[in-house]
Amino acid sequence: MTTEKQKSNSRKIRDKWIKTRSKGKTHFVLVNGILFQGLPMAIFFLLISHTYNYFYDQTAFSSSSNIFIIKIIVNLLIWSLAGCVINWLLWNERENEFSQDISFESR
Repeated sequence: MTTEKQKSNSRKIRDKWIKTRSKGKTHFVLVNGILFQGLPMAIFFLLISHTYNYFYDQTAFSSSSNIFIIKIIVNLLIWSLAGCVINWLLWNERENEFSQDISFESR
């Protein structure tokens, strides 16, 4: 048994997904995967790594700046790729839910 509030929430979620869906899968995966997941995670782990090296491993901290630049690039690539994969899977999951929701409503 669904209440009116649940139906309203379901409609809001569906409407939001329709709006997101209209922008396309590529936009969803790249924007959410890179900007909202990959970049923040890369920055977070760089800060953690840099802080750890500063306090506990002075030799690693004092190494050349080229190594730090390589760490930045590698972190950005790894976390951006991970974010894209996660959001690609999320897109597929939401598309399945959306198509099931549409087929359920048409009955």
